[in-house]
Amino acid sequence: MTTPTENAVALGARRARQHLSLADAGHREQADFVIDVLGDPGALLAMGAGSTALARMAARLLPPAPRARAGARQLELARVRDDAGSDVDALRGWLRQATAEALAVTRLAEPDAAARRALFLSP
Repeated sequence: MTTPTENAVALGARRARQHLSLADAGHREQADFVIDVLGDPGALLAMGAGSTALARMAARLLPPAPRARAGARQLELARVRDDAGSDVDALRGWLRQATAEALAVTRLAEPDAAARRALFLSP
């Protein structure tokens, strides 16, 4: 397995922030479009890595018990990702699950919508 380039990582993180921001604002069709246009497993994985990073960052702000539950869900998402392999449709499903988790954890950690948007939009 090759290591993604810095550009791929930055692009994945930017797509993840864009997708999460759209999903958080209730723009489901536009959020789905961000995922659906990606046909490369590497691009989907890079975007998922961005979502995972945001979810883990938000989970650090939670009290110990919810943080532990969030960590357990991250492990399950990693299993789903690994099971998907390079199947683009399966990776899209995993990415949607990862997005839902990132939104849930971020909403727990930061209940104010304006603060969440600032988190998603920050580079």
